[in-house]
Amino acid sequence: MAGLRASEAGKFQIRQAIQARNWNVTSEDPLIATSQFLGEFNGLYANGVSETTWKRFVYAKRAIRRDTFEAYCKILDLDWRSIADLPHVESQLDDLSLMPLIANFYGRTQELNQIEASLLNHRFVILYGFGGVGKTALAVQLVEQVRARFDRRIWKRFDRTLPIEQLLLDLLDTLSQSPRTFPTDLTTLAQLLVQDLAKSRTLIILDEVNLESKVDDRSYYPNLIHTLQTLGQKQNQSCILVTTRERPEGFTAVMGGQAISHVLQGLEPEAGCQILANRQLMFDAMSGAQLVQKYSGNPLALELLCPIVKDLFQNRVERFLENPGIYVPGKIEQVLRQQVQDLTEFERAILRSLSSSEPLSRQELQDELIDPGDFIQALYRLGRRSLVEKVAEEGEVLYTLQPMVMEFVRKHLKP
Repeated sequence: MAGLRASEAGKFQIRQAIQARNWNVTSEDPLIATSQFLGEFNGLYANGVSETTWKRFVYAKRAIRRDTFEAYCKILDLDWRSIADLPHVESQLDDLSLMPLIANFYGRTQELNQIEASLLNHRFVILYGFGGVGKTALAVQLVEQVRARFDRRIWKRFDRTLPIEQLLLDLLDTLSQSPRTFPTDLTTLAQLLVQDLAKSRTLIILDEVNLESKVDDRSYYPNLIHTLQTLGQKQNQSCILVTTRERPEGFTAVMGGQAISHVLQGLEPEAGCQILANRQLMFDAMSGAQLVQKYSGNPLALELLCPIVKDLFQNRVERFLENPGIYVPGKIEQVLRQQVQDLTEFERAILRSLSSSEPLSRQELQDELIDPGDFIQALYRLGRRSLVEKVAEEGEVLYTLQPMVMEFVRKHLKP
């Protein structure tokens, strides 16, 4: 199951609730109300909220993500259980109701094959990379690709506002075939989950395990990592796939051969140009590849650029490229703000040095810094967050920033 949709009776209740509020299907009011309910409206709709998903919700032609479905029901004062077509949903062992629907997927054949092999041979797989690079989309494709290799597939969108105990309780509840009473302490919950994972070959996806803004509780992150290590160290045929912007420090080393991490880079020019073509932009091979490379093959950034190229540059990519500098889309800027908010001043100084120069060797970069600080640790941490990248030139490893990161640092991380 890939989501929820309304039953015939549910559709009637939805229409009645919309009419009672003097809304219509094309009105922006329900989208704003839902985004405000989810606490994410700042001029942009919340994740999963759009005119497309609203119409799918109203007409029930296709399923939508469970969290979006529940939010739409909430703003209409409807009980989602009475609206959803639950007999169809609950007939499967899988629980993919929170898995997003990906309309288009581009390239990534090699990555899919590599990570599929990892899922089949490791108990823990970390998929990390820069925000918007397509980790979630790749995970969705993997879930479908390995369908026949796992008895059960479970998708959870990580919520850092919830206690770790609640995450384990949710997983145990999903895995249970009948009602059970569970303890509340973290250690016992982890032990029970290990036992359940040994009963069948289960794939669990924990999507968007991003903890940069969880600075109010310094113990949360190490406790989470310790719990995940506990789940992965016991012998079983199940696998947990985590998507994250930051590779956990030392995680794969502690797990030995039971864990592996993959960094997801941007799309190749050919795949990136498919996004531009699908959005009906006009470009030749050279200008298309230039735009994809300028934005590091980031699918989200390319998608967000398309309406700007349409509205301001008459659909023509080469005209957009004539514009000096680089435009950082709002959603990418929001991700970057989250990633840099708890950096140390020394780590910010490293970013500033790299933003004002050509790629630097490690020694050149260290010479640029007035305060030596803990240079190796800081550079390593920035790399784990995909904020600093390595390039090879004439056999030497150099450090640099993606163009969007470079522009953001110049504008927002001034001394």
